[in-house]
Amino acid sequence: METRSLTGIERHRYRCPHGHANWEPRDGAFYCVTCLTRWGRDPYFRELEDDRTGEEIGPEAFDGIE
Repeated sequence: METRSLTGIERHRYRCPHGHANWEPRDGAFYCVTCLTRWGRDPYFRELEDDRTGEEIGPEAFDGIE
């Protein structure tokens, strides 16, 4: 499996299930600040969507996520 870096502008190509790029890795999953603060949605989710390919990406595909 290819691993991806979370640094630089490339980080913004990955989106939460609702399309936001304002997410953070947390506890082996992801947390979307925008989902919680602007929409009151559950901010935790297991996969990101690659904005370029449409592929769903889990936390194991990224370097440095525990």
